[in-house]
Amino acid sequence: MEAKYNEAIKAGVIGGVILAVLELINQFSGLIDLNSMSSDAAVGVGLCVLGLCCCLFILYIIVLLGIGVLAVRMARPVIMDTRDAIVVSALAGAVGGLIWGVVGIILRFLMPLISPSYSGEYNELSNRVGGSLVSGICGVVCCLPTALVLGIVMAVIGGAIYAVLVPKK
Repeated sequence: MEAKYNEAIKAGVIGGVILAVLELINQFSGLIDLNSMSSDAAVGVGLCVLGLCCCLFILYIIVLLGIGVLAVRMARPVIMDTRDAIVVSALAGAVGGLIWGVVGIILRFLMPLISPSYSGEYNELSNRVGGSLVSGICGVVCCLPTALVLGIVMAVIGGAIYAVLVPKK
């Protein structure tokens, strides 16, 4: 395999791991039980969780752009033109998006089983398993393709901007 594709895969894996950690934070922030806290603590924690969830989308976009930039930067010595930069960043975005999407699917399968409060008022195991299957299937149908497409598009944008703005030395 060409060196530029190896570098793209490395950049995609690095970005995918970062996205997976952000996805873990996103999913586990839903497990915080504000009802068991005092009212002052619940307000503070609730505002922090709300702010975190709002900021996570921005962090996802920044990481996806960064995957493309990192891929082009790592493969810079063997990239010949902007088209090469776009291909390398697209591959890196696909790898990062795939890792992010697979972790999201796994978490969507597991979260209703881990915490009944996560999936609503499912107290019985059969209801939680059903909720887990529905959540996981929705992840496969919606989340994985979205993560892949978003990963590719944002990484290409980041990689192309970097390739154009930073001259090759």
